[in-house]
Amino acid sequence: MRLISSALSLALAGAAAAGPLFVPRQEAAEVGPVTIPSPVEHSGNATACQGYRAVDVQQQGSGLSATLELIAPCGAYGPDYERLNLRVHYHNSNDLRVHIADANGTAHVVNETLGGWPTAADLDGEGATDSPLNFTLVEEPFSFAVTRGEETLFNTTGKPLIFEEQYVYVGTSLPANASVYGFGAHNDQLQLPISEANYTRTLWNRDAYGVPSRTNLYGSTAFYLEHRIAEDGNSSSAHGVFLLNSNGMDIKFPEEGRNLEYHILGGILDLHFLNGPSPVEVSKQYSSLAGNPASVPYWGLGLHQCRYGYRDVIDVAEVIANYSAAGIPLETQWADIDYMDKRAIFTTNPDLWPVEKMTDIVQHLHSRDQHFIVMVDPAMAALPADEYPSLARSEEQNVLLKNEDGSAYTGVVWPGATVFPDWSHPNTTAWWVDEFQRFFTEDTIDISGVWLDMNEAASFLPYFEANRERVSMEQNLPPTPPAVRAQPRPIDGFPEWQVGETPTGGAANTSQRRSMTSWDMLSLRQQDALADTLDPQLSDKWLYPPYRISDRRAAPSAADGEGVGDATAISKNISDFTLATNLQLHSGEREYSVHNLYGHRMVMASREAMLARRPGKKPLLIVRSTFSGTGRYGSRWLGDNLSTWESYRESIRQVVGATAFEATSVAGADAGGFGGNTTETLLARWAGLAAWSGFYRNHNGDTSRPQEFYRFPLAAEAARAAIDLRYRLLDVFYTSIVRAERDGTPTQQPVFYNHPEDRTTLPIETQWYFAGKILVSPVLEENSTSVTAYLPNATYYDVQTLTPLVGEGRNVTFDNVGYSTVPAHILGGTILPMRAESANTTTALRTKPFSLVVAPRSASNSSAVGELILDDGESLEPEAQTDVVFRLDNNTLSANGTWDYEAVLASIVFAGQTASRSLSIDGGEARQPSAFNETSQTLRFDGLNMTMTANWTAVLA
Repeated sequence: MRLISSALSLALAGAAAAGPLFVPRQEAAEVGPVTIPSPVEHSGNATACQGYRAVDVQQQGSGLSATLELIAPCGAYGPDYERLNLRVHYHNSNDLRVHIADANGTAHVVNETLGGWPTAADLDGEGATDSPLNFTLVEEPFSFAVTRGEETLFNTTGKPLIFEEQYVYVGTSLPANASVYGFGAHNDQLQLPISEANYTRTLWNRDAYGVPSRTNLYGSTAFYLEHRIAEDGNSSSAHGVFLLNSNGMDIKFPEEGRNLEYHILGGILDLHFLNGPSPVEVSKQYSSLAGNPASVPYWGLGLHQCRYGYRDVIDVAEVIANYSAAGIPLETQWADIDYMDKRAIFTTNPDLWPVEKMTDIVQHLHSRDQHFIVMVDPAMAALPADEYPSLARSEEQNVLLKNEDGSAYTGVVWPGATVFPDWSHPNTTAWWVDEFQRFFTEDTIDISGVWLDMNEAASFLPYFEANRERVSMEQNLPPTPPAVRAQPRPIDGFPEWQVGETPTGGAANTSQRRSMTSWDMLSLRQQDALADTLDPQLSDKWLYPPYRISDRRAAPSAADGEGVGDATAISKNISDFTLATNLQLHSGEREYSVHNLYGHRMVMASREAMLARRPGKKPLLIVRSTFSGTGRYGSRWLGDNLSTWESYRESIRQVVGATAFEATSVAGADAGGFGGNTTETLLARWAGLAAWSGFYRNHNGDTSRPQEFYRFPLAAEAARAAIDLRYRLLDVFYTSIVRAERDGTPTQQPVFYNHPEDRTTLPIETQWYFAGKILVSPVLEENSTSVTAYLPNATYYDVQTLTPLVGEGRNVTFDNVGYSTVPAHILGGTILPMRAESANTTTALRTKPFSLVVAPRSASNSSAVGELILDDGESLEPEAQTDVVFRLDNNTLSANGTWDYEAVLASIVFAGQTASRSLSIDGGEARQPSAFNETSQTLRFDGLNMTMTANWTAVLA
């Protein structure tokens, strides 16, 4: 009999101890999930609460302070805090901070080390004195308003403040012309449907297979942007509101969207009101507050390929070789959890994924300027410690989440029974860094980046006291691995591998749902040693809070059985399918209050690990679960979507939402879809659509048929065309990423950002501005070769032909759109520094010269502007950087800035030209155009071959 480590033995023994079966959850097999009543005495009647009165109101620098005293006991969802402290502080001229906390300091406050937001100490500063934002309060009952000139941005009048240990309420009225965006992550409309009956945005991170709408998803960012257009349509304004609070919450919009209400599971109110007044400025101000998004390595913008279900290293080698043979530039190959031994992180399956052959894969890729990435989950297999050194070291460092009795808390994830790191422990980051350095060595599995999944944290336990062993058995976790095979055929690039015959007989069935969303595990009879015998702890308020957020997990539909059909909210207990919320972290925090921070903390530790592995180089971390400010540490993958046209369309609003409202510069969905089977036409269209995302990856699940782009002729052709254009534009997007890191300008923007007075643009979510300047309008329907798109009042230029198109604030239909084409148009007034040609890798691409595309604002206004930021593409602090602004003013094109990184200009192309003209550079001899196309109105000057090392000017004559 093998010995299990002492810390784990206590926890696992508890799961099998004798005890009574908990009948309510047993009944769940027939009636569905059971919501356990809260042990906290409460009325549930928030409307009876009278709120607080403000006393001792004092001027504090440019702000104020006050004490808030409870007028009368409320008890809506537990006992009230009797005294609160109010502080109002102008963090800067565009950020008004309203901070309300209990006087005793017992309510949870987000740890100041976890982000770039202002600290409690900042409240004592003098504050800015030149803000257009004004704060006013009414003493009794306490209410406050934030105004900007004549405009009221936030007003709590008539909505008494409720401040209890497990429930905080604050609300504001909204004007009729309010358009609200944000409160991600979600898959609802980009312009939130606030007038919809009972519309609620819930922030409680969860594993969400299928990425359904009208539910909470993987991340939580309590920020919204509100945009208003004046009745006459001649002016507009925007502002933002950010709440720094990590507790779960509902945001409701009662009375058909005329009110906005926060219903929070505790903590404090740390509100920031952001002035804007343009939408772009609001995004920048929020980004600055949360922490501007981190830049990524240039190579990270290439094409990535992954699949959950690669059988072994042979599968991966063949994928790499097949992409090469198909002429589709593959930048980075990935490995999902398949590579692990028994699904345990920091291990490889010695038979199917031997380290020496994985090393061959990595070295093969690196020798061709390609890259390799693997998945790392937070959950660790509860294996015997003497068989799992990573686990043994975690116990030595005492970095695991613990039960009250000191035993390691267990859940169920891919390895079966699992334990979880406690990211709050001072030893955890150092332990995590050490595990990365031990496993991902330079001479073996030398990963270039890392993929962080299941970090909500996800667990497959359907309820708190579910028997871990039974759930693991029901889900076949970990699965039986496939049969070992010899390499069946020669693989180009791997001549040293032995070629043999595939063994007879089929592989073992390893099919697993990526996300356990089905309730079928509850339908099995619970008996004997597999019965639920853990104490459900019905008296624990941290497991069963009095206010229940709308944490939704869709019940499976009869059609798909995967839990993505009915999204009409079965409210469940907040510990279901995640960590127990009554766990107390090493820091003293309850998981109840920091659940939404688990993934964020893992990203922070993983960034440190990658920096230790690759000192001085920009890390590429692709993450699923996020909190406000996660973008300053990693980039976003949008989760386990589906191979459907609906999911294809929805991916657009998800990418735009992540970048514009969640301060993430690089985000993307699984091209082709993760769940289900794609079709050739869907994959071809998605190859083109995803090329306009920041993160470009083909990825699908093990129960789906393989969908690498080369498997379908139409998709292969579409991918080649999409990558060709993407790579020529890659420096445009890389520049926008570096710009976002500097000042928070979103890399992908909603249409209304460039047209804030155009009401028609407000709900648009299937078009957007790539890098803020290229309007992308993809085909949206199956078997269609046309798309009807909205063109605001502006001049546009086809991104391929540069043919001008004048927008008139109406819909335009683009016909004959082939599968290798995505309609995209440069906004007039833009200069694009494009590469003159594409390449097979981003390393080769960086050797190509530039072609400057100049697109005037309109036929009557020849102004335009553009930017180029060029460096080595990988260093955190580049030794040399070119940072240049290009401007067209009438007939003069100028380039001014710093020129420390060499760049060669091969050509300049002027769009919107009605006659042939000559060009003189820096007063030199007039050059005649290489070509003038009267139809497309383009004027080309090729063969310049000018090494740009200093400012220059060119004049059209």
